[in-house]
Amino acid sequence: MTGQVFIDSSYRYPGVEVTWAGECPLTGGLCFGTESGGILVPLPDATGEAAWLVNDLGDVVNAVAFGDSYCVASTPSRVAIVDLFSGEVLQVLSSGAHDVVSLDGDRFLLSAGIGGMRIVSVRNRQVYVTEHSDQDRPTYFYLATRLTNRPNEILVAIAARQSGMLSATISRSSDNVTIAAHLFPESDIVSVVGIPRDEFACGAVGLDADANLLVTRDILKERPTQIRFSEMPGRAYTIRFVGPHLALLTSKAIHLIHDFSSQISRIVAGSCTGTRTAVAPVQASEIYVAFDRYLLVELDNEISALDVKTVFDFEEKPLLTFASDSFSPASGRKLWSPTPGKAEHSIKTIPIAPPPSFSNVELTATCS
Repeated sequence: MTGQVFIDSSYRYPGVEVTWAGECPLTGGLCFGTESGGILVPLPDATGEAAWLVNDLGDVVNAVAFGDSYCVASTPSRVAIVDLFSGEVLQVLSSGAHDVVSLDGDRFLLSAGIGGMRIVSVRNRQVYVTEHSDQDRPTYFYLATRLTNRPNEILVAIAARQSGMLSATISRSSDNVTIAAHLFPESDIVSVVGIPRDEFACGAVGLDADANLLVTRDILKERPTQIRFSEMPGRAYTIRFVGPHLALLTSKAIHLIHDFSSQISRIVAGSCTGTRTAVAPVQASEIYVAFDRYLLVELDNEISALDVKTVFDFEEKPLLTFASDSFSPASGRKLWSPTPGKAEHSIKTIPIAPPPSFSNVELTATCS
């Protein structure tokens, strides 16, 4: 079943501080994690109303990942496994995580700092947890991203603070994990993202705190090439691909590098000439991506949804609605859905400013 889902230009909910944003398979739209430990789901009807999937985790939600029948919400102090049919919190793990990645079915990877990583599996409403770490050295597992699914394994890239970039190869038939590292001890790697091109399915781009990039076409076989920009002021926080464009967040601005994914081979070969870039001089807390087109910008307790096609393709109007396939579990059970009109569970947006505006510049960089 296909329906129309409304993407507003901005989201702010009275008394709610949004701390994470992403796609919601329950509605085909967006959902938000909150400072109070909730997952807030806007209704897919353009009314501005939203409902809580869960709202009692007791700590700041920093990431949410969806599986077939469950979602996992991570906070600094605990991790919750939530039933997507009832909204019930099935179990709370007593230690937190920086990030959570959906692997397959109802299996998830948690990156847990110096504690390494954990694989969480839910089978028949029972939660199973295995712990894994880099046996060769103390390593701080920070943010993670799934790169590709192979017939027998799943590949994940991990940003390792003060260490480098990690790969984790995870068996499909068990929780066996092989961890390998590209060491960059002089760099504080703070973010990592996969490359959205089929020929680079095992490729990744890392970001260090000085806004330098680490680019590899195959994290299992090729040591990353370092890219140093001549002008990138501020401390770097996050990188995300929005379609082919690379969004880079620093403490001073959002940089949107045009068609970065098609330039990977040239960059790895050592050609780092200037590239078309759009810059918005805003101090955002975080950026997220939805539907390979929207950059979700966290600004002062609000989320601004920017249609990236309007940044580089100025003749195209913003896309306010889009077709989305409904989330349909194999079990046939009825999923939880937000119910309008329930005051104890519903909350409405309030009008705020439009998304940040960008200006075009050209970046120069050196490769090593």
